[in-house]
Amino acid sequence: MTPDHTPSMSRGRAWFGLALLTAMMTLNQIDRRVASLVIEPLKAEFGLTDSQLGMLTGLAFGMVYAITAIPLGLLADRMSRRNLLAIVLALWSALTALAGLANSYAHLLLARIGVGAAEAGASPTAVSMITDMFPRERRATAVAIFQTGISLGSFLCFLVGAWIVAEYGWRMAFVAAGLPGIPLAIAYLFFLREPERGAQEAKKFDFSGNWQRRLADAFGFIGRDGRVMCIIVGAALLAAANTGVLGWFAPFLMREHDLDIKQAGLVIALGSGVCGGIGLIFTGTITDRLAKGDPGRMMFLCAVAAGITGLFSVWAVLAATVGMTIAAIMGYSLFCYAFLGISYAALLNLTPPHYRGTVIAIEMVMANLLGYGGGPYVVGVLSDLYGGEHSLRWAMLTLNLFYLAGVLCFFFGSAIDRRKVAAATV
Repeated sequence: MTPDHTPSMSRGRAWFGLALLTAMMTLNQIDRRVASLVIEPLKAEFGLTDSQLGMLTGLAFGMVYAITAIPLGLLADRMSRRNLLAIVLALWSALTALAGLANSYAHLLLARIGVGAAEAGASPTAVSMITDMFPRERRATAVAIFQTGISLGSFLCFLVGAWIVAEYGWRMAFVAAGLPGIPLAIAYLFFLREPERGAQEAKKFDFSGNWQRRLADAFGFIGRDGRVMCIIVGAALLAAANTGVLGWFAPFLMREHDLDIKQAGLVIALGSGVCGGIGLIFTGTITDRLAKGDPGRMMFLCAVAAGITGLFSVWAVLAATVGMTIAAIMGYSLFCYAFLGISYAALLNLTPPHYRGTVIAIEMVMANLLGYGGGPYVVGVLSDLYGGEHSLRWAMLTLNLFYLAGVLCFFFGSAIDRRKVAAATV
């Protein structure tokens, strides 16, 4: 077992640690997205409405994620982040596998609630570690690489998972998604090292203090800096749009264009997986080169990428042919994840390290309650309300208003940053 704490970390050790964290993010997304993959089989077996499916794939997960994110974020600022990651990874992996044994909607809902509670400790803790592994001028790239786990997880889930569902049923898909996380959690204890907190900062910070003070300081910091507020609200709005659209793309292709689950899974795998991964690396690298760590420039670039994403989303939903829809999904996937790496990097560069994990957890509360929780559920409810043959199409189109709101938030935040810089130079 490796030491729990390493006072200094070599570049090679940092990149190896990033690879281990990216593997965790990959499994995180597989376990999160497998429920969206099996929407149509679940609907057929249990006779569920789109609202119930939206609750299962979104709101139930997002609400409990929001409740547990801040306590786990506080733990990430106080205890070994490596050990915390190993614990939550093992928990959500086991619960995902257990979902394959569910014999009712209630059992599935309980399993997904447990997965949401455990996954709340993943991103804030991992991002906090990454910040202490890499200097600020390389953080957008490092965070973007970490976030490629999202696209890789989507690729594996929708490509391999769709084949498993077609050949062995939806239950085996849950089992196959959950089991790999157990050995990875054990591997963390032996191979992942904890970086020194604040190791990449020129200024040294006081990491003492109780959790009440730390939480109060974090909320006070957010309230004082409008840029941070814009990032948190804007990221939540974009998360709602992304998860609502991505979560329902496979059912949309199956209902509107008569694709089977293997075909729909292949489209989403190539889009979200391959194009999404390419887009993440490209936008992260471009952001580091153009923004050079400046939060205002990062927010501006985030707004541009989100605007392009929204346009492709509208095209995908309204396209008359399956070929045009698939082309739009590929374009959409190139930009849809860009806001994750860019907004995280901007937030990290603005936040002092002694409550960085707590601030990231607060951001994740908003992103999951409004975004990952609200997006899929809103689409399901709207689909039931609209009714008719094309109800899902109009529900997904309506959700694109969240892209517009998110773009405005990031543009406004970049304007605040420019005013702050101008005032400081007077």
